[in-house]
Amino acid sequence: LQCVDTTITQVIQQNAGANFYTPSCPAGYTITGGGCTSNSYATRLVSFKTEAGTNNQFCSYYNEALTTEVMGYARCCRIPGR
Repeated sequence: LQCVDTTITQVIQQNAGANFYTPSCPAGYTITGGGCTSNSYATRLVSFKTEAGTNNQFCSYYNEALTTEVMGYARCCRIPGR
């Protein structure tokens, strides 16, 4: 398989939330997974899922810490030559 990741980074203020989707997979690629990460243990991941019928990963966070950065990524793959 030939795979690439699409990513998005969001900044969340203290006592605030964020909901976002990753950029779609490039043409010819299909989402095979993904995830959400944070640079703070005080930021709670509320929900994440590979969005059915799309090429996006969904992330939902709530931040109880100071301003922090969160990231979502989608793993996109294809069979080379197709």
